[in-house]
Amino acid sequence: MVALEEGGVVIPKLFRRLVEFHGNPGRDLADFNHWLATEKPEQIVDLDDNTNFTHLDNLVEVTGDQVRLTRPAHRLVIISAKGRQGR
Repeated sequence: MVALEEGGVVIPKLFRRLVEFHGNPGRDLADFNHWLATEKPEQIVDLDDNTNFTHLDNLVEVTGDQVRLTRPAHRLVIISAKGRQGR
């Protein structure tokens, strides 16, 4: 966490999901994408390729102990699950 605090960029949605994922001890970061896909399938529009919705797990790359978005965060629009309720 020190490296993140000193030199990282924090993307709020990704940070909240990482905190929630690590809330259960013993989880392996290598399982993060699978967890996102099965537990948090939030719709996202990639403004550079807005022909289809995608999900956060398709835009996150985990390598060892590093997690990064594969697209620039400012080009992504997250569709809130709250906004989809009742549809």
